[in-house]
Amino acid sequence: NYVPPMGALPSFLLKLSLDVNWYEEKPCFRGICDELAAFYKIQPKMYIDHSTTTTTSRGDNVSLKWIIQHTILPAFRTDFHPPNVLQKENCVVKVAALEKLYRIFERC
Repeated sequence: NYVPPMGALPSFLLKLSLDVNWYEEKPCFRGICDELAAFYKIQPKMYIDHSTTTTTSRGDNVSLKWIIQHTILPAFRTDFHPPNVLQKENCVVKVAALEKLYRIFERC
């Protein structure tokens, strides 16, 4: 039930994009494995307990999981616009849209 520290996620993504040799198969897999191992290793200083709650300005107690699910991810969906260069080179792609998945599964 270990969850890696989400504070290390931006660093992980940056290292994954810059430090991995994406042009040769074996070094690519090795680089991905190295970065995943570094991301998942226990880092006591960065570990965040997901059950920890914080108090909002309205006085509500919310958990980190709630903040990510209801604030950060919706903001990514509506406000994240990667540069055209990253879109043209398929560095950032839209994997799935929840609305379209609902339509597909309704037909099943």
